[in-house]
Amino acid sequence: MNGHSVAAATPAQALPSLQIEEREQTLAQCDPFALAERAQALSERFFLWQSTDRRRTLLGAGELVHLTADGEERFAQIAARWRSLGLAGAPSAMLFGGFAFDDAPPGGPFQGLHAGDFFVPKLLVREEPGVQRVVLFSRKDAEDAGPSAAQLLAALLEGEEQAGGGARLLDLPGARRAFARRVSAATQAIAQGAFEKVVLARRRVCLYDRPPALRRLLSALSEREADCRIFAFGDGRRVFLGATPELLCRCEGSTARVDCLAGSAPRGATPEEDAARGADLLASAKNLREHAHVVDAVRRALEGLGLAPAVPKAPRLRRLTHVQHLYTPISAPLGEGQDLFRLAQALHPTPAVGGAPRDAALAWRAANEGLERGFYAGAVGWSDPSGDGEFDVALRSALLLRRGAWLYAGCGIVEGSDPAEELRESEVKMRPLATALRRDG
Repeated sequence: MNGHSVAAATPAQALPSLQIEEREQTLAQCDPFALAERAQALSERFFLWQSTDRRRTLLGAGELVHLTADGEERFAQIAARWRSLGLAGAPSAMLFGGFAFDDAPPGGPFQGLHAGDFFVPKLLVREEPGVQRVVLFSRKDAEDAGPSAAQLLAALLEGEEQAGGGARLLDLPGARRAFARRVSAATQAIAQGAFEKVVLARRRVCLYDRPPALRRLLSALSEREADCRIFAFGDGRRVFLGATPELLCRCEGSTARVDCLAGSAPRGATPEEDAARGADLLASAKNLREHAHVVDAVRRALEGLGLAPAVPKAPRLRRLTHVQHLYTPISAPLGEGQDLFRLAQALHPTPAVGGAPRDAALAWRAANEGLERGFYAGAVGWSDPSGDGEFDVALRSALLLRRGAWLYAGCGIVEGSDPAEELRESEVKMRPLATALRRDG
């Protein structure tokens, strides 16, 4: 790693300030997607995020400070360490990263990351309507390892566009049958009263001769996946990226917002078919039950923090490029002592990615899913020194490695779930990334 790596501290520990300073860099317009690609080529840690309306793009590159945590207290530990940094001289500093689905350090292709893995970048690009800011950060308290922020920026601007290769999407032998068996086993457990809902994830492998050109891949997702947040983070070993429709929580000023997204149907080939499928989704007892689990869990979590959530009476449709969902937005005034990390800890994992009741569903999933989720269905996002920030649920995502990628999707299993239909739904959810990877090169 190129920056200063520190394990996160417990909330009660007093930690010394790291004395971060900033200066703004004036330069011609630059492409954040291209800079992310070049950072990955240089094996520099980076994080890119783009809002659903495409009016804000954030890129952090180069590791100034690395914050990690594992275990049940990982949310509080990362929050405490972030608050302890010396930011008086760096009001533009941001924290980027994410929390894996589980508390333990992830294994499999995610091995080497932590269950809470964040960094403060050396370089920040912040793009908003009509404005692009480039800010460089440095530390007064110690020598930085690796290139300075200015050197890193020069290297990123001088880098060449990468050449990607076309990809082939495959199933591992027996994977489809195994997923169908797990869905059947889950419905049997539901019928026996073990739980009401469980979310089962599956993955497919994508093989390529050359890693995909990250800039083109991100551009394709940004253009084609309307109403999804685009995210990507990684280094020279791997990149985890996706186009997620689901906000876990956002803090903006004195208001918290949470999106409930559960219950799915494919888009129609014609406006009439699309409207009919949407109407069926709004009337589907199975999908309405699945959605109600999420809304009820979010309401209880927010009330448990002492907040007063405003919850619409019924869901509405949220239409994405390939799929439409039942959608309920919830908001609440923030109370004293509440922050983004406390919200995320209370909410994750929602029934949309775990199940209900939570403990029983998660225990069954852990014993039966047969998959290392890593950061899939975890929480990825950012925070600024004012307390504003956002965590998104890492759905519709893929982990890119040197010779291949893993594509991830999950389905909510409730009473009446059909294995063949759940398999089709998972492939619809994988389609955006599968299409973008095939067209790369």
